Amino acid sequence: MVEIYLINCYASFIASKGRKELFDNIQICNIINGHLRWLIENNNSTIADKIELPLSKITNNLLDPFSIFIKENFNREETLKILSRIVEQQSNRKKRGVFYTPKDVTEYIAMNSVYRFVTKDVKHVFPTEIAYKRILMEKKESLLDFCITKTIFDPTCGAGEFTLSLLRIKLNILDKLGALTEDNIIRVLETIYANDISVNALIVAKCRTIVMLEDYLSSEGFKKILKVLEKNYLNYDFFDTPTFKIPKIDLIIGNPPYIEYSKLEIKPTLRMGNTYANVMINSLLYLSDKGMIAYIIPISFMATTRMKILRKKIIDTFNNVTILSFADRPDCLFVGVHQKLNIVFASSFGEKELYTSDYIYWYKEERRKLFEKVNVITNEDMANDYVPKYGTQVAKNFFEIVNDHNNGDSLLQLMTKKGDNTPIYLNSRISFFVKAFIKPQTSSEYKKFFVKKYSPLMMISILNSSTFWVYWVQISDGWHITNKELSNFILPRIDLKHQKRLETLAKKLLVRLEETKKYVGTVQTEYEYKHKLAFDIIDEIDDELADIYGFNESETKFIKQFARKYREGNINAKSN
Repeated sequence: MVEIYLINCYASFIASKGRKELFDNIQICNIINGHLRWLIENNNSTIADKIELPLSKITNNLLDPFSIFIKENFNREETLKILSRIVEQQSNRKKRGVFYTPKDVTEYIAMNSVYRFVTKDVKHVFPTEIAYKRILMEKKESLLDFCITKTIFDPTCGAGEFTLSLLRIKLNILDKLGALTEDNIIRVLETIYANDISVNALIVAKCRTIVMLEDYLSSEGFKKILKVLEKNYLNYDFFDTPTFKIPKIDLIIGNPPYIEYSKLEIKPTLRMGNTYANVMINSLLYLSDKGMIAYIIPISFMATTRMKILRKKIIDTFNNVTILSFADRPDCLFVGVHQKLNIVFASSFGEKELYTSDYIYWYKEERRKLFEKVNVITNEDMANDYVPKYGTQVAKNFFEIVNDHNNGDSLLQLMTKKGDNTPIYLNSRISFFVKAFIKPQTSSEYKKFFVKKYSPLMMISILNSSTFWVYWVQISDGWHITNKELSNFILPRIDLKHQKRLETLAKKLLVRLEETKKYVGTVQTEYEYKHKLAFDIIDEIDDELADIYGFNESETKFIKQFARKYREGNINAKSN
């Protein structure tokens, strides 16, 4: 216990002096020593002997599995996880825009990337297990060619989650083909390239690769692998225009850091607003003519005006682009942080088409089957400042009806900042409901508007409707109402009968919201309004709007039921 206390004191002293990299390296060595001791104590001394030398060279340390400072022993899976956690839990990871990619997400992206590359089917995405089964249905020659010759690169690799996922996929395919030899394993690793700005991240990525391969190679094989890792794992800044040389890459994949330029001391030469955009653009410098990219990035890629240059570059460069969209509530793809996300597959093969999914919500308890919910459809509705998020024909129909600029006035044309009639108050931050009132609100998030042509009450019904909320979901960043949403939601001419009905329903809704509001007394707001307790009235509003727009039964049902269980907070309800 005295020895453990001393090493902890020493590590804390190093960290306090700003030597975080050295502290992390001590942790890495302790974990590896713990794994080596586990191998020895479980009658696997031969494996321990094989991997100790390459691991020592990678960490620049003499490893000692019987050091008095080793707290625990770790099996292989534990070692892989704990090593990854060192990179994941770095104290400045949020400042550096680094978000850990969970294994189920990396495997889904990696497997669908391989599926697309091998089959050239760019019209579908599949759950990981189904994609793998479909991959194995391809010809043996094609699969061998992919495993042995097609190159892979993660330009911001972190702990190596994506490179390990793809290494594992290639090894599993070779195993199924009866071709899992030492020579082929080395050839596979020669096809994998990685880069990171953090030296310790690269050390972790290399060590995890050695540990993952510990059952497969001889001592001589590990000597060769060590040379490959030293050659293929690079330490450069990929945000600015990179200058290092590697072969042209067939599949570039990853989860780049998301750093706003305001947080960077040195700005990249090419100004894109966020570092993930620079990583995507710089990837194109290394991509082969028939290659593809696969990235998980913030939803701003498809939903904000400032990313229009990046969107256009990616969509113009590639034949096929598929964009999947994932919410951050009630659950998020990342663990411990809220981040609305796109998964982007872009390939230089296939027909010139854009595919998109709906904006996907789920509960934590539904995570295991999350990727079964993903459907995509062709999208011809990309605008200058957004790509709409829809993944079914009914969602596409709805969008195109409401977005028809030849069919009436936009909300922005009907709502002005100045006027002499009764104003309305619209919350500029949205989650599961748009919130608009006649009564002034204390929160600064509410913006005041004056309504033209129609009554304020009628506009209250429209803004609080599921019809407007669903449209907002389709084109927004999932957080704000901006002029983009107000200028593209088109309201047909409404006759007097429907106007009166919507005004009546607005009064009814406002009474219900007052009756069910909850006092919270926070800095942001005084009361919390419970729109989910007024769905019966909101449904009536949507029925009126369905009549005005001419929605059919399927479209009306889609509006009412889209993400309903998540809006209600009803975890036991069936998904629609």
